[in-house]
Amino acid sequence: RRLTPRPPKDVPPPQPGEWAPRWAVLQGRDAFPGQDVGKPVDQILAAAVKAQCEKSCLGGFVLWQGALHLRRHSAEELCAAAVPQPDSCIAFQRRGPLTSLAAKQGQDGRFRVAVVATHDEF
Repeated sequence: RRLTPRPPKDVPPPQPGEWAPRWAVLQGRDAFPGQDVGKPVDQILAAAVKAQCEKSCLGGFVLWQGALHLRRHSAEELCAAAVPQPDSCIAFQRRGPLTSLAAKQGQDGRFRVAVVATHDEF
């Protein structure tokens, strides 16, 4: 028998739009290639890298060939400078609606976003 978890009765359910992931990803993009902060880090340490970005006010990082490359630029700068790179993706701190970022992604209107969630966000 499978049990369905239920919230405690004294905790109201979340309102629509109340929770949003802190991070999002632009698939197949890179920004400011070669302008890394420090040495690349293995992708298995993504949660630690995200925490470092949040602590150090870095906008995000680029995943390329299994390594995370931190960027000192803001999330807005990373998204605005994103260029096609099939084997890369940019993870950035999401601080506003993605629709404002989508307008900057291209004239064809195509914009792919994946949510990156780790256990530290729940």
